[in-house]
Amino acid sequence: MRAQHLFVVAMAALLATTSVRASVEINANPTKNMNCSAGVCAPTAKNAVLNTTDLANMLATSDVKVMTGSGAVTITVSGSFSWTSAHRLTLDAYYNVSFRAPVVVAGQGAVTITTNDGGTGGDLIFFPGAKLDFWDTSSSLTINGNDYTLEGDLKALAEGVRANLYGRLALVRDEDLATHGQYKASPVKPWFGGIFEGLGHTIDHLVIKDDHRGNCGLFKHTAGGGVLRDITLAHVDISGRDGVGALVGNSNGSIFNSSASGVVRGGAYVGGLAGTMFTTMANSSAAVSVYGGWGTRETLGPVGGLVGNASGTIMRSHSTGDVNGGAYVTLGSLVGNAASRLHISESYATGSVTSAEVRTSAGGFVGLGSYATIENSYSLGSVTTNLDTQIGGFIGGTPSDITIKTSYSTGMVTSGSKNIDHIRRKIFLGGFVGRDTADSRDVTDAYWDLDTSGVTDPAQGAGNIKNDPGITGLTDAQLKSGLPAGFDPNIWGQNPSINNGYPYLLNNPPPR
Repeated sequence: MRAQHLFVVAMAALLATTSVRASVEINANPTKNMNCSAGVCAPTAKNAVLNTTDLANMLATSDVKVMTGSGAVTITVSGSFSWTSAHRLTLDAYYNVSFRAPVVVAGQGAVTITTNDGGTGGDLIFFPGAKLDFWDTSSSLTINGNDYTLEGDLKALAEGVRANLYGRLALVRDEDLATHGQYKASPVKPWFGGIFEGLGHTIDHLVIKDDHRGNCGLFKHTAGGGVLRDITLAHVDISGRDGVGALVGNSNGSIFNSSASGVVRGGAYVGGLAGTMFTTMANSSAAVSVYGGWGTRETLGPVGGLVGNASGTIMRSHSTGDVNGGAYVTLGSLVGNAASRLHISESYATGSVTSAEVRTSAGGFVGLGSYATIENSYSLGSVTTNLDTQIGGFIGGTPSDITIKTSYSTGMVTSGSKNIDHIRRKIFLGGFVGRDTADSRDVTDAYWDLDTSGVTDPAQGAGNIKNDPGITGLTDAQLKSGLPAGFDPNIWGQNPSINNGYPYLLNNPPPR
């Protein structure tokens, strides 16, 4: 998968939000409804265009500020341009500032970006193929009043973090590590509590082989308040012991608008993007083949396509890679273990979940959920394990209080017939949940596909409770014929040409 495609779905919610708001567009079309005077360009109507050549010519001789107004509330850079002077470009928006095309600061120029100047809920957004390059790392970048140190490559980034654990650092160009060789530990090792801004860039072919230390990824771990955002990791090959993820081994901070592809392997707490996560992840994704928990007979931690063990919040995110695990693990296509009041919303998973061993808990979305809330989410991948297990199309087990609502699964759910020590092990297999043992359940408007799952008994939504309340089996035709009861049409959509006809999330649609 090409790196520029990795943000497509992770940014879909922001795309939807941006596209419906009146905007100042910076592109190759003729300037229209814009008044530029004394270095300030302001719209005169709610939909305005500033020509990229006109803007570059102005930057050749002076600083330029582009702002919203007259009904225009966002700024969208949809055409490429560059400038070589030392002048500053300021983009000042009521809501979002979005990049949909590459922009190059080719000289010693400067950039200031301000979002939410009067509004709330806006952000700096980089869409697929978009990035902000700086050729000179001594240039100036200011985002929402904060100055950033510009780093030209991964080595400089690691040194910058060591120099200031709570700094604000930005990666200013792509980097391909194909000829670098492998790292023996995370390139960025210290606890990082600052802000890392990837500016839409890609780090390609990161290889880490660390079998002796805990926590392994591009960043070893982030502290509370730390932020990792707007970065793509392509074609990773990462192996570690415990706490392994492409972006970060252990995240006590936040992750926004980031993605990864490749392969991640580990023993426990293994995830495609993060091994463990304790705060917030939004608009992020993983297309990573994840392997965890092999070759041991002791209790291991969870393994997930996006995150191994998660608490806090995950929203508008997804995973598409397959998840493979050994014995004594919890496996989920999105999250291995949903714990400590985790709230997952508007997210989905499509990868398969497989364990050839025993004593596993496996689900097409989450392996095990305790004190968690999951809503407006779905899974499409198959789930396969052996005996002594709990296995469900959506979630493997619910050992304690959990809320699940307006969610569905379609994947095939199967279990082998292996016996351990000649003793028959118990299988809890359900179309939606494997074993439901929560004391105070709240499962409503939850569905599974009777045809594609292989679980054709309408009473087998849960593997241990017949006709478990709140869980309903629908035929494939029923699931594709209209939104199931309880699904909000402001959140869910349905179209025969999208998601193979299954309900999809309007703010997090799958690629067509």
